[in-house]
Amino acid sequence: MAKYVVTALSLKEVPAYYWTDATVALCWIQREENWGVFVNNRVKDIRSLSKKEYWRHIPGKLNPADIASRGCTLQHLSQYGWWDGPEFLKASSEAWPKSEFSAKRRINCSRDEKENDCRLKCKNREAQVVRAFLQFF
Repeated sequence: MAKYVVTALSLKEVPAYYWTDATVALCWIQREENWGVFVNNRVKDIRSLSKKEYWRHIPGKLNPADIASRGCTLQHLSQYGWWDGPEFLKASSEAWPKSEFSAKRRINCSRDEKENDCRLKCKNREAQVVRAFLQFF
């Protein structure tokens, strides 16, 4: 969407800032790591259209895109900043919310993997070959 807006409004020399409340996605965009094929392909697309320095974190409570998912009336939605964006965007970038989020902070995660419990009863030679093969996985 940003690509089309920038092109339609001829904003090639104007910095475009991108806001997300998804800290995991923001971390993927801002850090240079191997996130796996699927994530790397999405991040590559995002980085081809935007600079990672222009991505910002917006707390969920300030994110107007989330207002409809919080359960609100149509009247409240029409009065809310969903149509114009959050008020802080009308101020200078110095007045924008400062985020506690840091993509540079390393978080150690471990993944518990369970061994595949695969049992195969061998009744013929082919099944024995399959069982021998499965022992490697």
